[in-house]
Amino acid sequence: MNATQVMSTTVITVRPETTILQAARHLVLHKIAALPVVDSQRHLVGIVSEADLFRARAASVGASLGHSATYDESAPVYVKEIMWHDVIWVRPDDSLDLCTQLMIRHNGRSLPVLRGGVPIGIVTRRDVLGALCRIGGGPGGDQALRATAGTGAIDLRSKERVDASR
Repeated sequence: MNATQVMSTTVITVRPETTILQAARHLVLHKIAALPVVDSQRHLVGIVSEADLFRARAASVGASLGHSATYDESAPVYVKEIMWHDVIWVRPDDSLDLCTQLMIRHNGRSLPVLRGGVPIGIVTRRDVLGALCRIGGGPGGDQALRATAGTGAIDLRSKERVDASR
């Protein structure tokens, strides 16, 4: 199984000049956790996550429950100020195993799928987990779901490390 077979094909992107508020609204509206950032030719130049936007919005508004908000003029305003430039990404034909390893190794939630530098899809933890359930869920439902993770595998039912050679 490869990235193309598990990826979400609807990729919501933003530009570096997009405001943090606009980007946060995209996440909420589309119920997604990250936004690839693209240039005018749609080439990937960064990524901004839910956590990045949360921190930036909280810093800019400075509001707490039950108190009035005060706007911090020094807080970041644009995606380009908070986006990650070193993006972990995959190619359409990269394996589900590679996607899984990259997500585990880099604690990532989303991997853009690029063709010629342009996002054509995105693989999320939920996409990978769904694929693992389809692969491991035999008719009896008693097969362990295993994801190769570096030197071994993780049994998703018991959360114990298992010998991948079995």
